[in-house]
Amino acid sequence: KAKIDKQIAAKENPFDTVNQLAGVLANTTNKTRPNQAVDFLEGFLAEHKNALSFPTEDGTPDQAQVNYWTAKLYAKLVYAYQFMMANKFTGSDGKTIDTTKEQLKYIDLYLAIASDPASHPTIPEEDKTLYVGYTYDNVKDFTSLKSSLSKGGV
Repeated sequence: KAKIDKQIAAKENPFDTVNQLAGVLANTTNKTRPNQAVDFLEGFLAEHKNALSFPTEDGTPDQAQVNYWTAKLYAKLVYAYQFMMANKFTGSDGKTIDTTKEQLKYIDLYLAIASDPASHPTIPEEDKTLYVGYTYDNVKDFTSLKSSLSKGGV
């Protein structure tokens, strides 16, 4: 987290560091630390989402790139919440944590970004065979998961 804070203070894009730490936290989530990944990601998005617009080594990202990174973080949140529920983690009250509402929230945010034209760079016709743009790989799975969750499934 110190590296992320340093990058933000220096107005450097922290996406790679945030993504890496989120992965570590997700991989070490367990029944004694069920919220660590979601707390980190939600905190970052609430306090520092604008830092995704900061320059990278490749220059200043356009809106399509920022949207893509944001969607990747939303996907991590969906999977983290899904993991919590699937493993029947319990809260401080001893009850099983129900993350349906949170999963649906981040699925909707992900799908909104994936369907937003601003999330897809304009590609000249002559380059369309070379560059496909950003692919939102979770659309089909999240649409299915949303349907299942909305019907009371897990």
